[in-house]
Amino acid sequence: MQMRNADRLVIILAGLSLVAPGAGCATGTQVEGDTTNDAPGDVLDAAEADVPVDATGDPDVDVSSDPGDAPVDTPLDAEEDAATDSTPDSVDDPIPDPPDDTLTEFSSTCGDGVVDTGETCDAGVSPMVTPGGEGTTCRTMYDCTLAARICSSAGICQDGGLGDACSSDADCAPSTAGCISGTCRATRCPVSTGTEICDGIDNDCDGTVDEGCTVSCIRNDRPIIDRIDACRRDCTTAADRLFVPCGAVYTMSGIHDYDGLVTIDGWIVVPVLSGGTGGSLEIRGTNVVVNGTIDCTAAGHPQAAGPGGSSNGNGGSYGGLGGISGHGTGDPLGPTYGTRDTRVIAMGSGGGPSAGYGGGSGGGNGGGAVHLAGANVEVNGTIVCDGGDATASTDWAAGGGSGGGILVVATASLTLSGSCSVQGGDGIVGTWSGAGGSGGRIKLFSDGTASSPGSVNVSGGSCGGGSRPGEDGAAGTAFRNF
Repeated sequence: MQMRNADRLVIILAGLSLVAPGAGCATGTQVEGDTTNDAPGDVLDAAEADVPVDATGDPDVDVSSDPGDAPVDTPLDAEEDAATDSTPDSVDDPIPDPPDDTLTEFSSTCGDGVVDTGETCDAGVSPMVTPGGEGTTCRTMYDCTLAARICSSAGICQDGGLGDACSSDADCAPSTAGCISGTCRATRCPVSTGTEICDGIDNDCDGTVDEGCTVSCIRNDRPIIDRIDACRRDCTTAADRLFVPCGAVYTMSGIHDYDGLVTIDGWIVVPVLSGGTGGSLEIRGTNVVVNGTIDCTAAGHPQAAGPGGSSNGNGGSYGGLGGISGHGTGDPLGPTYGTRDTRVIAMGSGGGPSAGYGGGSGGGNGGGAVHLAGANVEVNGTIVCDGGDATASTDWAAGGGSGGGILVVATASLTLSGSCSVQGGDGIVGTWSGAGGSGGRIKLFSDGTASSPGSVNVSGGSCGGGSRPGEDGAAGTAFRNF
Protein backbone atom coordinates (compact mmCIF):
# COMPACT_ATOMS: atom_id res chain seq x y z
CA MET A 1 0.00 0.00 0.00
CA GLN A 2 1.52 3.26 -1.10
CA MET A 3 1.26 6.17 1.38
CA ARG A 4 2.22 9.78 0.77
CA ASN A 5 -0.06 11.56 3.21
CA ALA A 6 -1.83 10.88 6.52
CA ASP A 7 -5.33 11.58 7.61
CA ARG A 8 -8.16 10.51 9.88
CA LEU A 9 -11.83 10.98 9.50
CA VAL A 10 -15.08 10.99 11.41
CA ILE A 11 -18.56 11.22 9.91
CA ILE A 12 -21.88 11.58 11.63
CA LEU A 13 -25.19 11.35 9.79
CA ALA A 14 -28.47 11.85 11.61
CA GLY A 15 -31.44 10.06 10.08
CA LEU A 16 -35.15 9.88 10.96
CA SER A 17 -37.78 7.31 10.05
CA LEU A 18 -41.42 8.23 10.49
CA VAL A 19 -44.19 5.65 10.31
CA ALA A 20 -47.76 6.86 9.93
CA PRO A 21 -50.37 4.75 11.76
CA GLY A 22 -53.15 3.12 9.79
CA ALA A 23 -56.72 4.42 9.96
CA GLY A 24 -60.24 3.13 9.46
CA CYS A 25 -62.50 0.68 11.31
CA ALA A 26 -64.98 -1.94 10.15
CA THR A 27 -68.43 -2.44 11.64
CA GLY A 28 -68.68 -4.90 14.54
CA THR A 29 -71.02 -5.85 17.32
CA GLN A 30 -69.08 -3.68 19.74
CA VAL A 31 -68.31 0.01 19.37
CA GLU A 32 -64.74 1.05 18.67
CA GLY A 33 -62.94 2.29 21.74
CA ASP A 34 -64.21 -0.29 24.19
CA THR A 35 -61.79 -2.03 26.51
CA THR A 36 -63.24 -5.52 26.31
CA ASN A 37 -61.73 -8.36 24.34
CA ASP A 38 -63.49 -8.77 21.02
CA ALA A 39 -65.64 -11.72 20.22
CA PRO A 40 -65.04 -13.67 16.99
CA GLY A 41 -65.86 -11.52 13.97
CA ASP A 42 -65.78 -8.29 15.96
CA VAL A 43 -63.43 -5.31 15.99
CA LEU A 44 -60.14 -5.42 17.92
CA ASP A 45 -59.09 -2.08 19.34
CA ALA A 46 -55.45 -1.06 19.47
CA ALA A 47 -55.63 -0.50 23.23
CA GLU A 48 -57.23 -3.88 23.94
CA ALA A 49 -55.69 -7.09 25.03
CA ASP A 50 -55.37 -9.57 22.16
CA VAL A 51 -58.41 -11.69 21.43
CA PRO A 52 -57.76 -15.40 22.06
CA VAL A 53 -59.30 -16.55 18.76
CA ASP A 54 -60.82 -14.39 16.04
CA ALA A 55 -63.00 -15.05 12.98
CA THR A 56 -60.12 -16.51 10.96
CA GLY A 57 -59.33 -19.08 13.65
CA ASP A 58 -55.80 -17.74 13.96
CA PRO A 59 -54.31 -16.95 17.38
CA ASP A 60 -53.86 -13.21 17.87
CA VAL A 61 -50.34 -12.07 18.74
CA ASP A 62 -50.72 -8.50 17.57
CA VAL A 63 -52.59 -5.30 18.42
CA SER A 64 -54.77 -5.19 15.32
CA SER A 65 -57.11 -7.77 13.84
CA ASP A 66 -56.64 -10.53 11.32
CA PRO A 67 -58.14 -10.67 7.80
CA GLY A 68 -61.82 -11.47 8.24
CA ASP A 69 -61.90 -9.04 11.10
CA ALA A 70 -61.06 -5.34 10.78
CA PRO A 71 -58.81 -3.51 10.17
CA VAL A 72 -56.72 -5.75 7.93
CA ASP A 73 -53.84 -7.31 9.81
CA THR A 74 -50.37 -6.37 8.60
CA PRO A 75 -48.18 -7.62 11.46
CA LEU A 76 -49.21 -11.28 10.99
CA ASP A 77 -47.92 -13.32 8.07
CA ALA A 78 -49.57 -12.83 4.71
CA GLU A 79 -49.96 -16.59 4.35
CA GLU A 80 -51.95 -16.67 7.65
CA ASP A 81 -50.46 -19.71 9.35
CA ALA A 82 -52.81 -22.66 9.44
CA ALA A 83 -51.44 -24.00 12.70
CA THR A 84 -50.35 -22.57 16.00
CA ASP A 85 -46.63 -21.82 16.17
CA SER A 86 -44.60 -22.17 19.32
CA THR A 87 -42.86 -18.99 18.17
CA PRO A 88 -45.59 -16.65 16.88
CA ASP A 89 -44.83 -14.70 13.75
CA SER A 90 -44.43 -10.94 13.92
CA VAL A 91 -43.19 -10.19 10.40
CA ASP A 92 -44.28 -11.64 7.10
CA ASP A 93 -42.11 -14.33 5.58
CA PRO A 94 -42.66 -16.15 2.28
CA ILE A 95 -43.41 -19.68 3.58
CA PRO A 96 -46.10 -21.07 5.92
CA ASP A 97 -44.75 -22.18 9.27
CA PRO A 98 -45.16 -25.83 10.33
CA PRO A 99 -46.86 -26.52 13.67
CA ASP A 100 -44.61 -25.77 16.62
CA ASP A 101 -41.78 -24.49 14.46
CA THR A 102 -38.62 -23.32 16.21
CA LEU A 103 -37.68 -20.65 13.68
CA THR A 104 -37.48 -17.09 14.94
CA GLU A 105 -38.98 -14.48 12.64
CA PHE A 106 -36.88 -11.48 11.59
CA SER A 107 -37.32 -7.82 10.79
CA SER A 108 -37.40 -6.65 7.18
CA THR A 109 -33.68 -5.98 6.92
CA CYS A 110 -31.63 -6.08 3.75
CA GLY A 111 -28.75 -8.48 4.12
CA ASP A 112 -30.33 -10.61 6.86
CA GLY A 113 -30.64 -13.55 4.48
CA VAL A 114 -34.43 -13.74 4.76
CA VAL A 115 -37.03 -12.62 2.23
CA ASP A 116 -39.48 -10.36 4.10
CA THR A 117 -42.55 -8.55 2.80
CA GLY A 118 -41.67 -6.14 0.03
CA GLU A 119 -37.98 -7.08 0.05
CA THR A 120 -35.93 -7.72 -3.06
CA CYS A 121 -32.48 -7.58 -1.49
CA ASP A 122 -32.64 -11.15 -0.14
CA ALA A 123 -34.44 -12.66 -3.13
CA GLY A 124 -34.54 -16.45 -3.20
CA VAL A 125 -33.32 -16.89 0.37
CA SER A 126 -35.45 -18.26 3.19
CA PRO A 127 -34.68 -20.05 6.45
CA MET A 128 -34.41 -23.82 6.57
CA VAL A 129 -37.01 -25.67 8.63
CA THR A 130 -34.69 -27.86 10.73
CA PRO A 131 -31.52 -26.21 12.11
CA GLY A 132 -28.32 -28.17 11.50
CA GLY A 133 -25.24 -28.76 13.59
CA GLU A 134 -21.52 -28.21 13.02
CA GLY A 135 -20.57 -28.75 9.37
CA THR A 136 -24.07 -28.67 7.89
CA THR A 137 -25.04 -26.25 5.14
CA CYS A 138 -26.77 -22.97 5.97
CA ARG A 139 -27.90 -19.61 4.61
CA THR A 140 -28.36 -17.67 7.88
CA MET A 141 -27.50 -18.32 11.52
CA TYR A 142 -31.06 -19.60 12.07
CA ASP A 143 -30.28 -22.62 9.90
CA CYS A 144 -27.75 -23.65 12.59
CA THR A 145 -28.18 -25.07 16.08
CA LEU A 146 -27.15 -23.06 19.12
CA ALA A 147 -23.93 -25.06 19.41
CA ALA A 148 -22.83 -24.01 15.90
CA ARG A 149 -24.64 -20.69 15.59
CA ILE A 150 -22.49 -19.02 12.91
CA CYS A 151 -23.33 -19.51 9.24
CA SER A 152 -19.92 -19.01 7.64
CA SER A 153 -19.29 -17.29 4.32
CA ALA A 154 -18.78 -20.79 2.90
CA GLY A 155 -22.37 -21.65 3.93
CA ILE A 156 -21.34 -24.02 6.74
CA CYS A 157 -22.60 -24.01 10.35
CA GLN A 158 -19.75 -23.58 12.84
CA ASP A 159 -19.09 -22.23 16.31
CA GLY A 160 -16.43 -19.83 14.99
CA GLY A 161 -13.97 -20.80 17.67
CA LEU A 162 -10.19 -20.66 17.52
CA GLY A 163 -8.84 -22.61 14.56
CA ASP A 164 -12.01 -22.58 12.47
CA ALA A 165 -11.60 -21.73 8.78
CA CYS A 166 -12.81 -18.28 7.79
CA SER A 167 -12.78 -15.64 5.07
CA SER A 168 -13.92 -12.68 7.20
CA ASP A 169 -14.36 -11.77 10.87
CA ALA A 170 -18.08 -12.58 10.62
CA ASP A 171 -17.12 -16.26 10.33
CA CYS A 172 -15.56 -16.12 13.81
CA ALA A 173 -17.08 -15.93 17.27
CA PRO A 174 -17.09 -12.51 18.99
CA SER A 175 -14.79 -13.99 21.64
CA THR A 176 -12.00 -14.28 19.03
CA ALA A 177 -9.97 -11.51 17.42
CA GLY A 178 -11.44 -12.44 14.05
CA CYS A 179 -10.18 -13.94 10.82
CA ILE A 180 -6.41 -13.69 10.33
CA SER A 181 -4.83 -15.49 7.37
CA GLY A 182 -7.88 -17.72 6.88
CA THR A 183 -8.19 -18.88 10.52
CA CYS A 184 -10.14 -17.61 13.55
CA ARG A 185 -7.38 -16.49 15.92
CA ALA A 186 -6.94 -15.07 19.40
CA THR A 187 -5.02 -11.95 18.33
CA ARG A 188 -4.55 -9.83 15.22
CA CYS A 189 -0.83 -10.54 15.09
CA PRO A 190 0.23 -11.90 11.69
CA VAL A 191 1.06 -15.60 11.42
CA SER A 192 4.71 -14.71 10.75
CA THR A 193 5.93 -11.63 12.60
CA GLY A 194 8.53 -9.28 11.15
CA THR A 195 9.66 -5.68 10.88
CA GLU A 196 6.97 -3.05 11.35
CA ILE A 197 5.90 -1.28 8.13
CA CYS A 198 3.15 1.26 7.48
CA ASP A 199 0.36 -1.09 6.42
CA GLY A 200 -2.21 -1.07 9.25
CA ILE A 201 -0.95 -4.37 10.71
CA ASP A 202 1.01 -5.02 13.91
CA ASN A 203 3.82 -6.73 11.98
CA ASP A 204 6.12 -7.16 14.99
CA CYS A 205 3.26 -8.06 17.35
CA ASP A 206 4.31 -5.61 20.07
CA GLY A 207 0.80 -4.21 20.61
CA THR A 208 1.35 -0.97 18.66
CA VAL A 209 0.32 -0.74 15.01
CA ASP A 210 2.46 1.28 12.56
CA GLU A 211 4.75 2.87 15.13
CA GLY A 212 6.94 5.48 13.47
CA CYS A 213 4.34 6.04 10.72
CA THR A 214 2.11 9.07 10.24
CA VAL A 215 -0.84 7.28 11.87
CA SER A 216 -0.31 4.70 14.62
CA CYS A 217 -2.57 3.14 17.26
CA ILE A 218 -2.79 0.48 19.97
CA ARG A 219 -3.87 -2.89 18.54
CA ASN A 220 -7.46 -3.88 19.31
CA ASP A 221 -8.17 -7.61 19.07
CA ARG A 222 -11.93 -7.25 18.70
CA PRO A 223 -13.47 -8.55 15.45
CA ILE A 224 -14.66 -6.38 12.58
CA ILE A 225 -18.41 -5.68 12.64
CA ASP A 226 -20.27 -4.86 9.45
CA ARG A 227 -24.03 -4.75 9.01
CA ILE A 228 -23.68 -6.67 5.74
CA ASP A 229 -22.30 -9.66 7.64
CA ALA A 230 -24.47 -9.26 10.74
CA CYS A 231 -26.89 -12.11 10.06
CA ARG A 232 -24.07 -14.63 9.85
CA ARG A 233 -23.77 -14.24 13.64
CA ASP A 234 -26.92 -12.49 14.86
CA CYS A 235 -30.01 -11.76 12.76
CA THR A 236 -32.11 -10.59 15.70
CA THR A 237 -29.95 -7.57 16.49
CA ALA A 238 -29.00 -6.50 13.00
CA ALA A 239 -25.86 -4.39 13.38
CA ASP A 240 -26.53 -1.39 11.19
CA ARG A 241 -23.01 -0.21 11.86
CA LEU A 242 -19.39 -0.57 10.85
CA PHE A 243 -16.47 -1.08 13.23
CA VAL A 244 -12.91 -1.62 11.98
CA PRO A 245 -10.56 -1.95 14.99
CA CYS A 246 -6.95 -0.84 15.07
CA GLY A 247 -4.81 -3.58 13.56
CA ALA A 248 -7.52 -4.76 11.16
CA VAL A 249 -7.39 -4.23 7.40
CA TYR A 250 -10.82 -4.35 5.74
CA THR A 251 -11.55 -4.27 2.00
CA MET A 252 -14.62 -2.27 0.95
CA SER A 253 -16.04 -0.68 -2.18
CA GLY A 254 -19.41 0.51 -3.43
CA ILE A 255 -22.10 2.43 -1.50
CA HIS A 256 -22.70 1.79 2.22
CA ASP A 257 -25.47 3.69 4.04
CA TYR A 258 -25.43 2.99 7.79
CA ASP A 259 -28.09 4.11 10.28
CA GLY A 260 -25.79 3.44 13.22
CA LEU A 261 -22.27 4.15 14.38
CA VAL A 262 -19.31 3.83 12.02
CA THR A 263 -15.90 3.65 13.65
CA ILE A 264 -12.80 3.14 11.52
CA ASP A 265 -9.74 2.84 13.75
CA GLY A 266 -7.91 0.48 11.40
CA TRP A 267 -7.43 0.50 7.62
CA ILE A 268 -10.02 0.35 4.87
CA VAL A 269 -8.58 -0.59 1.49
CA VAL A 270 -10.58 0.13 -1.67
CA PRO A 271 -9.93 -2.64 -4.22
CA VAL A 272 -8.70 -1.85 -7.73
CA LEU A 273 -11.37 -1.23 -10.35
CA SER A 274 -11.97 -4.47 -12.24
CA GLY A 275 -14.93 -5.61 -14.30
CA GLY A 276 -17.02 -2.63 -13.26
CA THR A 277 -16.59 -3.14 -9.50
CA GLY A 278 -14.13 -1.66 -7.02
CA GLY A 279 -12.29 1.62 -7.42
CA SER A 280 -14.63 3.76 -5.30
CA LEU A 281 -16.20 3.84 -1.85
CA GLU A 282 -19.11 5.86 -0.45
CA ILE A 283 -19.90 5.76 3.29
CA ARG A 284 -22.83 7.45 5.02
CA GLY A 285 -23.89 6.96 8.63
CA THR A 286 -25.21 8.45 11.83
CA ASN A 287 -21.86 8.64 13.62
CA VAL A 288 -18.96 7.75 11.35
CA VAL A 289 -15.66 7.99 13.18
CA VAL A 290 -12.55 7.28 11.11
CA ASN A 291 -9.46 7.36 13.26
CA GLY A 292 -7.39 5.25 10.90
CA THR A 293 -6.83 5.20 7.14
CA ILE A 294 -8.92 4.92 4.00
CA ASP A 295 -6.62 3.92 1.15
CA CYS A 296 -7.67 3.97 -2.50
CA THR A 297 -4.20 4.49 -3.97
CA ALA A 298 -4.02 3.32 -7.62
CA ALA A 299 -7.54 1.83 -7.32
CA GLY A 300 -8.96 3.74 -10.32
CA HIS A 301 -8.81 3.35 -14.09
CA PRO A 302 -5.95 1.20 -15.47
CA GLN A 303 -3.24 2.39 -17.85
CA ALA A 304 -4.48 4.51 -20.77
CA ALA A 305 -8.11 4.12 -19.56
CA GLY A 306 -10.60 6.55 -18.10
CA PRO A 307 -11.79 9.98 -19.27
CA GLY A 308 -8.24 11.38 -18.93
CA GLY A 309 -6.30 8.27 -19.98
CA SER A 310 -3.07 8.95 -21.91
CA SER A 311 -0.79 6.94 -24.21
CA ASN A 312 2.92 6.32 -24.86
CA GLY A 313 4.40 7.41 -21.57
CA ASN A 314 2.31 10.54 -20.99
CA GLY A 315 0.81 11.09 -17.55
CA GLY A 316 -2.88 10.52 -16.89
CA SER A 317 -5.11 13.58 -16.44
CA TYR A 318 -7.98 14.47 -14.07
CA GLY A 319 -7.91 17.70 -12.02
CA GLY A 320 -5.09 18.96 -14.29
CA LEU A 321 -3.24 17.75 -17.36
CA GLY A 322 -0.79 14.89 -17.14
CA GLY A 323 2.80 15.59 -18.14
CA ILE A 324 4.19 14.93 -21.62
CA SER A 325 6.77 12.15 -21.84
CA GLY A 326 10.39 12.65 -22.86
CA HIS A 327 9.84 11.42 -26.39
CA GLY A 328 7.83 14.41 -27.59
CA THR A 329 4.41 15.98 -27.96
CA GLY A 330 2.90 13.89 -30.76
CA ASP A 331 1.26 11.23 -28.57
CA PRO A 332 -2.30 11.64 -27.24
CA LEU A 333 -2.60 13.29 -23.84
CA GLY A 334 -5.81 12.75 -21.89
CA PRO A 335 -7.99 15.82 -21.14
CA THR A 336 -9.04 17.16 -17.75
CA TYR A 337 -12.56 16.22 -16.66
CA GLY A 338 -14.99 16.67 -13.82
CA THR A 339 -15.69 19.92 -11.96
CA ARG A 340 -13.97 21.87 -9.22
CA ASP A 341 -16.93 22.80 -7.02
CA THR A 342 -19.87 20.39 -7.45
CA ARG A 343 -20.80 17.55 -5.12
CA VAL A 344 -19.72 14.83 -7.55
CA ILE A 345 -16.43 12.96 -7.56
CA ALA A 346 -14.67 10.57 -9.96
CA MET A 347 -11.75 8.17 -10.12
CA GLY A 348 -8.40 9.08 -11.66
CA SER A 349 -7.27 7.93 -15.13
CA GLY A 350 -4.42 5.71 -16.21
CA GLY A 351 -1.02 6.89 -17.40
CA GLY A 352 0.34 6.01 -20.81
CA PRO A 353 2.08 2.63 -21.12
CA SER A 354 5.63 2.26 -22.35
CA ALA A 355 6.24 2.34 -26.09
CA GLY A 356 9.02 1.48 -28.52
CA TYR A 357 10.92 -1.80 -28.21
CA GLY A 358 8.96 -4.31 -26.12
CA GLY A 359 6.56 -1.60 -24.97
CA GLY A 360 2.87 -1.46 -24.14
CA SER A 361 2.80 -1.92 -20.37
CA GLY A 362 3.52 -0.31 -17.03
CA GLY A 363 1.37 2.81 -17.06
CA GLY A 364 0.20 3.74 -13.56
CA ASN A 365 -3.43 3.30 -12.52
CA GLY A 366 -5.47 6.34 -11.62
CA GLY A 367 -6.34 6.89 -7.97
CA GLY A 368 -9.70 5.69 -6.68
CA ALA A 369 -12.54 7.79 -5.26
CA VAL A 370 -13.91 8.21 -1.70
CA HIS A 371 -17.16 9.97 -0.78
CA LEU A 372 -18.06 10.53 2.89
CA ALA A 373 -21.31 12.16 3.96
CA GLY A 374 -22.97 12.95 7.27
CA ALA A 375 -24.36 15.60 9.54
CA ASN A 376 -21.05 16.08 11.36
CA VAL A 377 -17.83 15.03 9.67
CA GLU A 378 -14.46 15.07 11.37
CA VAL A 379 -11.33 14.07 9.46
CA ASN A 380 -8.40 13.34 11.76
CA GLY A 381 -6.49 10.55 10.04
CA THR A 382 -5.64 9.61 6.45
CA ILE A 383 -7.60 9.52 3.22
CA VAL A 384 -5.24 8.78 0.35
CA CYS A 385 -6.33 8.31 -3.27
CA ASP A 386 -3.03 8.93 -5.05
CA GLY A 387 -2.37 7.85 -8.62
CA GLY A 388 -0.20 4.80 -9.24
CA ASP A 389 3.46 5.13 -10.25
CA ALA A 390 4.61 3.81 -13.63
CA THR A 391 6.40 0.47 -13.51
CA ALA A 392 7.73 -0.30 -17.03
CA SER A 393 10.98 1.23 -18.28
CA THR A 394 11.90 0.55 -21.90
CA ASP A 395 13.17 2.97 -24.54
CA TRP A 396 9.94 4.95 -24.18
CA ALA A 397 9.08 4.60 -20.50
CA ALA A 398 5.57 4.62 -18.99
CA GLY A 399 3.73 7.51 -17.31
CA GLY A 400 2.04 7.82 -13.93
CA GLY A 401 -1.71 7.71 -13.33
CA SER A 402 -3.65 10.77 -12.24
CA GLY A 403 -4.72 11.25 -8.65
CA GLY A 404 -8.26 10.24 -7.73
CA GLY A 405 -11.06 12.08 -5.95
CA ILE A 406 -12.13 12.78 -2.35
CA LEU A 407 -15.54 14.29 -1.56
CA VAL A 408 -16.65 15.08 2.02
CA VAL A 409 -20.10 16.57 2.65
CA ALA A 410 -21.33 17.62 6.10
CA THR A 411 -24.77 19.07 6.71
CA ALA A 412 -24.00 20.44 10.19
CA SER A 413 -20.25 20.64 10.87
CA LEU A 414 -16.98 19.58 9.28
CA THR A 415 -13.54 19.41 10.87
CA LEU A 416 -10.41 18.53 8.91
CA SER A 417 -7.51 18.03 11.31
CA GLY A 418 -5.81 15.28 9.32
CA SER A 419 -4.92 15.13 5.64
CA CYS A 420 -6.38 14.21 2.26
CA SER A 421 -4.17 13.33 -0.71
CA VAL A 422 -4.88 12.85 -4.43
CA GLN A 423 -1.32 13.24 -5.72
CA GLY A 424 -0.50 12.08 -9.27
CA GLY A 425 1.65 9.01 -9.84
CA ASP A 426 5.29 9.33 -10.92
CA GLY A 427 6.65 8.54 -14.37
CA ILE A 428 9.62 6.20 -14.68
CA VAL A 429 13.08 6.78 -16.15
CA GLY A 430 14.01 5.38 -19.55
CA THR A 431 15.76 6.42 -22.74
CA TRP A 432 12.78 8.74 -23.10
CA SER A 433 11.37 9.00 -19.61
CA GLY A 434 7.71 8.79 -18.70
CA ALA A 435 5.75 11.76 -17.37
CA GLY A 436 3.93 12.32 -14.09
CA GLY A 437 0.16 12.05 -13.74
CA SER A 438 -1.87 15.09 -12.74
CA GLY A 439 -3.32 15.66 -9.31
CA GLY A 440 -6.95 14.70 -8.71
CA ARG A 441 -9.78 16.62 -7.04
CA ILE A 442 -10.62 17.21 -3.36
CA LYS A 443 -13.96 18.80 -2.44
CA LEU A 444 -15.01 19.68 1.12
CA PHE A 445 -18.54 20.94 1.82
CA SER A 446 -20.19 22.02 5.04
CA ASP A 447 -23.69 23.44 5.18
CA GLY A 448 -23.03 24.53 8.77
CA THR A 449 -19.82 25.20 10.70
CA ALA A 450 -16.33 24.14 9.67
CA SER A 451 -12.73 24.03 10.86
CA SER A 452 -9.79 22.91 8.74
CA PRO A 453 -6.37 23.00 10.40
CA GLY A 454 -5.39 19.88 8.43
CA SER A 455 -3.84 19.58 4.97
CA VAL A 456 -4.71 18.58 1.41
CA ASN A 457 -2.38 17.43 -1.35
CA VAL A 458 -3.35 17.78 -5.04
CA SER A 459 0.15 17.93 -6.53
CA GLY A 460 1.09 16.27 -9.79
CA GLY A 461 3.42 13.31 -10.06
CA SER A 462 7.10 13.63 -10.92
CA CYS A 463 8.65 12.91 -14.30
CA GLY A 464 10.99 9.98 -14.74
CA GLY A 465 14.16 12.10 -14.96
CA GLY A 466 17.18 10.92 -16.94
CA SER A 467 18.82 12.48 -20.02
CA ARG A 468 15.47 12.91 -21.81
CA PRO A 469 13.03 13.57 -18.97
CA GLY A 470 9.32 13.99 -19.34
CA GLU A 471 7.19 16.59 -17.58
CA ASP A 472 5.77 16.62 -14.10
CA GLY A 473 2.00 16.31 -13.98
CA ALA A 474 0.00 19.46 -13.34
CA ALA A 475 -1.62 20.05 -9.95
CA GLY A 476 -5.24 19.08 -9.45
CA THR A 477 -7.91 21.10 -7.63
CA ALA A 478 -8.93 21.55 -4.00
CA PHE A 479 -12.23 23.24 -3.15
CA ARG A 480 -14.05 24.07 0.08
CA ASN A 481 -17.23 26.05 0.55
CA PHE A 482 -16.36 27.40 4.02
